[in-house]
Amino acid sequence: MAFIVTNAIRCVKPRSPLCVPVSAQHLCTTPHGVSLRYEPVGYSSRQLPSSDLYPIGTIFIHKVFGYRGIILNGWTVDLERKGLPVPVVQPDAKQSHKEQSVGHQLLGSLSKDNSTAGKNNASKAEIHAEKQNYYLVMMHPSDFPYASFRLPDSAVNFYRDGTKKQILDHSDYCTHEEIGPLVRPKQFESPPVLHPLFGKFFKSIPDSYTDNFHYQPTEYLHHWLANVKHLLEFSTVVTQTTNNVGVTVVPVYSGHLEDAMLKQVWRYVIQIESFDQVNTMQLLSREWKVLSRSEGPGNFEKISGDGVVGRQPIFSPDEPVFKYMSYIPLEKAGCMWGSFTFHYIDSATHKPLIGPKNMVEFKVNIPAFNLEVPI
Repeated sequence: MAFIVTNAIRCVKPRSPLCVPVSAQHLCTTPHGVSLRYEPVGYSSRQLPSSDLYPIGTIFIHKVFGYRGIILNGWTVDLERKGLPVPVVQPDAKQSHKEQSVGHQLLGSLSKDNSTAGKNNASKAEIHAEKQNYYLVMMHPSDFPYASFRLPDSAVNFYRDGTKKQILDHSDYCTHEEIGPLVRPKQFESPPVLHPLFGKFFKSIPDSYTDNFHYQPTEYLHHWLANVKHLLEFSTVVTQTTNNVGVTVVPVYSGHLEDAMLKQVWRYVIQIESFDQVNTMQLLSREWKVLSRSEGPGNFEKISGDGVVGRQPIFSPDEPVFKYMSYIPLEKAGCMWGSFTFHYIDSATHKPLIGPKNMVEFKVNIPAFNLEVPI
């Protein structure tokens, strides 16, 4: 990316203590002619091995998007790395029937344990399951505008009592590898994350043996997490790489609606990453296939459109990642899968180019994932 992450730092060069720019056009662009002012935020801390969870209250710099944040909760999920893509059915008179058949087989295979998932999949895709730590985090609001064109403003929206939508502003889900932990000395008087809920969620505790602050979760945070745990956490993440582009999907149950025909709601957070170190590409369109367990007609639907969330993001070796969140309401649980269409473009003019293997446009698979109601 355009900014360099070195020892979890968002500056062009390593500094001590760590600094972040507080006046810039964007973190992910090189602001020629713009004067940057740096604000110290803390010192780099020891990275924990992937087998260990960072505790609640850990402050950090996000290694990809560069924002400051604090961990609200952490847990371990099953990460499924899909091998082969879902088969592409050629258009014909029986296409809808064939796609539904594929979907029903996917629905059956996705409902099984990881040890057997995919064995009965029509695509015979290999699924490699492993464990990965994920975190719900709260970001520093003033950092968000710099990363907002590649990051959703909130990953936590849900319907707690079937009526009113609740939003945790400036929240995100992070992997263990994206966390760059920090320690914050007593010399810093302001909270590390100037979020409106910081004072409700955390207490600043000075360490008598070191010169650092610790951030202890309050009873309010523990109570909140316990009450909405089923609307915050997820158990499975799926990822697949096609044509040098990776797509990772985090599906999360978002509650039910009392007065709606499609009562169940899920949100899904998708992170798209280009691993191409040479070419620039743009996401043109999306195509989804959605299968619900509801009975009768209408349980299978195809959804297509330009871009994602009103955007057609560009991916380059300097800016390879885009993350967004969307929703799907269904009558009952189900599953989704699909594809994105990309094309190669000139990095300067953004005009289409012929890329590797003489391709102009190419498909990137969205791996199949389950939409389940937590028990």
